[in-house]
Amino acid sequence: MQVTVTMSGSSVACFWIMLVLAVPVVGFNDMFADLVGYDLPSWEGVRWVSPVLGTVMYLWGGWPFLTGAVSEIRSRKPGMMLLIGLAITVAFISSWGASLNVLHHELNFWWELAPAGGDHAPGSLDRDAVP
Repeated sequence: MQVTVTMSGSSVACFWIMLVLAVPVVGFNDMFADLVGYDLPSWEGVRWVSPVLGTVMYLWGGWPFLTGAVSEIRSRKPGMMLLIGLAITVAFISSWGASLNVLHHELNFWWELAPAGGDHAPGSLDRDAVP
C-alpha cells in the first residue's frame, strides 16, 4: 500500500508557524515545568506566555478542527473532527480557567493543547493501494 501525503502551501506554512509557537507554549508552561523538573524564569509575565500563544494556536491551528466539528454536527455524522474539536476546546477552556485561577491549577493543559494546533498540517492522506 502506498500512502501519498498532499500538502498545500498554506498547510505547510501553518505547520511551521504552529511548531514555532508550540515551543514557548510548552516550555513556559508551569505544569510542564513541574512534570519535567525545571524552574521557570522569575519574570512575572512568563505565566502569560502559554495562555496568549496557546490561544493563537487554538484559534488559528485548531480552526480546521473546529469548522470540521461544526460541519459534522450539522450533518449529524459525528467523526474525528468532532472528537478532536471537542478535545481541544475542553483543553482550551480548562487551561484558561486554570490560568485565571478559576479552576484548579492541575487543569492547566496548554502543553497538551500545543501539539494539536498543527495536527492538520499534513493535509489529506490519499490511501490508494498500489500493487
